[in-house]
Amino acid sequence: MGYQVSKRFTFCYAHRLMQHPGKCRHLHGHNATVEVFVSGDLGADGMVADFGEIKATIGAWVDTWLDHAALLHQDDPLVVVLKNERVFAMREHPTAEAIAGLIGGEALKLGLAVSRVDVHETETSVASWTPELHR
Repeated sequence: MGYQVSKRFTFCYAHRLMQHPGKCRHLHGHNATVEVFVSGDLGADGMVADFGEIKATIGAWVDTWLDHAALLHQDDPLVVVLKNERVFAMREHPTAEAIAGLIGGEALKLGLAVSRVDVHETETSVASWTPELHR
């Protein structure tokens, strides 16, 4: 597997980190960029993966489930309060690291040979997930 391609997506989300001692414990939002890396050998078509296929699979999943949603821990009381809004309840606290892992896990389930997922929470802050580190 000597080749790697990546596709970037942007999405907007709200979250709060209930256990955080600082200002992130309050509900707030981000305009995030996620970059999904796919690794492998070149296929008969000369590609590792088609960018359109990456967009159609994990990009569509991000648009459907995460974009303009409140990403909250499943035990957060706001999950019930915001029941009529777009809420995605997570098993993990909705940190950038956990969001990268969530997207990476879904990309694997959707059949992409994901080697890394980066979530840029801001222009200067990025969290990464890789399958080998997750095991």
